[in-house]
Amino acid sequence: MIRSSSGTVKIPELGLAMEPGPASQGFITNVEGILMRFEDIVKTARRWNQEDAEKVVICDRILEKLKLAMEGEEELTVVIEDPFGNSMIVSDDAFWESLSEEEASELKTGMTVIEIAGDEIE
Repeated sequence: MIRSSSGTVKIPELGLAMEPGPASQGFITNVEGILMRFEDIVKTARRWNQEDAEKVVICDRILEKLKLAMEGEEELTVVIEDPFGNSMIVSDDAFWESLSEEEASELKTGMTVIEIAGDEIE
């Protein structure tokens, strides 16, 4: 898996999304590496919310699903969306589809993007 600094990685079954921020960097990893990154994020969220029993339970459920997926006992979908098309999943099982302009414009890019449209200038 190649995630550019503008790519968003999602696991829809768990409601997880890793969106790029201003200091976002690209990386190359395998599926287990992605699951481990999400695991670290959920563990951090669990610690930050340790006083909220409901959120702790949700985090524990997500961590269990991630563990099962890493052990090959649970199937999860990994989606990568990149408005600039610089990210990809390299696998015979992966498929590629273009985002609409609207979908691409709604994604975070991790960088400042300036669009100049002549029709806005008088």
